[in-house]
Amino acid sequence: MKSDYEKRFCMLSARVEKVLLAMIAGAIVLLAAGQAAYQVEPIRHLLVETERWEGGLVPG
Repeated sequence: MKSDYEKRFCMLSARVEKVLLAMIAGAIVLLAAGQAAYQVEPIRHLLVETERWEGGLVPG
């Protein structure tokens, strides 16, 4: 039989685990959204400083 301390610790650790998993999932979603944003030319021009330094591509 578990003591009161062990029960409370298990409940706390379960909540912490859920929060950590939610944070990891959120970070993965933000990473994917950021990488997708880099594929859009107007957004990439705003986010990536080297794009502004190099300028646009000249059709040749």
